[in-house]
Amino acid sequence: MKQSNFKFIDVELSVGIKGKHLLQLERLLDHPYFIRTYKNIMVMDETTAIMLQLHAGDLGTYLDNLENNQ
Repeated sequence: MKQSNFKFIDVELSVGIKGKHLLQLERLLDHPYFIRTYKNIMVMDETTAIMLQLHAGDLGTYLDNLENNQ
């Protein structure tokens, strides 16, 4: 059995994921993501990972900014 080599980037969040964030993630992110815990998310898109790190791990602010700029 062959395993694939998908590259997920682990991002530690400063604020836990809330229900609103789950809806925004589903609507706004085009790339796959995996929620490990309520304060940890893994994303496949390097741009999303970098932007989350630039927002100091504040998922809510990042998603709100992404939503406002679309």
